Amino acid sequence: MRKLMTLKKESRTYHVRWEWELGDGRRVVDEDASSLVSTLTPTYDSPGTYVVRAISFSNQGQILREQRWNVTLAPGVEAGPALRSETLSEPRVVLAVEGPAAWVVGRPARFTVRAWTEDPRFGKIVEVKADPGWAFEVVWESPGTYAVAAAVSVKVNYTLGGRSITITNTYLRGVKVDVGVATVSR
Repeated sequence: MRKLMTLKKESRTYHVRWEWELGDGRRVVDEDASSLVSTLTPTYDSPGTYVVRAISFSNQGQILREQRWNVTLAPGVEAGPALRSETLSEPRVVLAVEGPAAWVVGRPARFTVRAWTEDPRFGKIVEVKADPGWAFEVVWESPGTYAVAAAVSVKVNYTLGGRSITITNTYLRGVKVDVGVATVSR
């Protein structure tokens, strides 16, 4: 029998912003975290060849995706072609921890973890693990209201623009349990 629930913390990696570097010292920042597709038509004051970069950053400050283009403008042309970049999205994950809402001291209470997942765009879920397990028991030594927590780690392999990346996100779910002392009726 297990007294502890998960010790894991929720840990997720997801897109939060785009940064475009236009190749002439200018930058454009798009802080819309829901914008998984970003487009830009660069404009310039003079002809030349410019290296344009689109960079998707995660909530942890890491680069999720980077694309580069060489944009060449002839004299009299002020705008380059419309550029488009896409980034990684999180998988869809719905968790539930099922078990008693009320229990008694000293007896094992059984809990079950359920996870519904959906592959993200450009990704394939390759592993789903539950901690402390898909089913586990908890025994309390004293009465009170307790949180029972479980974590599910979802590992996704992404392929985007010829590059592969693997990200594991951990999601946490908990329920409250009122624990009392068993009474004997006569």
